[in-house]
Amino acid sequence: MEESGALVLLATNRADVLDPAVTRDGRIDRKIKVTRPTMESAAEIFKIALRSVPVNKEIHKDVLAQKASESLFSDDRVLYAINTKSGGAIPFTLRELINGGMVVGIVDQAISIAIHKDIKKSAKTGLCEEDVMIAIDRVEFQNRGLNHKDELEEAIAGFRDNVASITPVRR
Repeated sequence: MEESGALVLLATNRADVLDPAVTRDGRIDRKIKVTRPTMESAAEIFKIALRSVPVNKEIHKDVLAQKASESLFSDDRVLYAINTKSGGAIPFTLRELINGGMVVGIVDQAISIAIHKDIKKSAKTGLCEEDVMIAIDRVEFQNRGLNHKDELEEAIAGFRDNVASITPVRR
């Protein structure tokens, strides 16, 4: 392999299930953990994804990226209620699922929404804030009812013994 110049990349979102023989030092040169984006880094990903997208003249791309990120991280986007034995409920929101691919996918959906809107209106208005917010709503809806077992386990790791139940929240 060294003579050929081949590079082998291994990627997983479930490092906990990898065989330790595979991940032992000497077998993999570098291990890199990519965490979920923060609100700030999600805004940066939005900016990159919006770079070549025609945006409505009424909003600047930086402002649009910031508003989109804030909406994506909103406390209102609750997918599950984690009910505790002490009677409380901890919201599990869309922010617990965010990844760079989701952010880029939102921009892709928003572009599609904008194109359909422009075709219907016979106009070239460009991407607007409403298109992005509709796309975020759709992503939230698409994630309702999916299996988020691993993410939920990660969320309750520090207080698992105090969890009474986890209930999907319907909107």
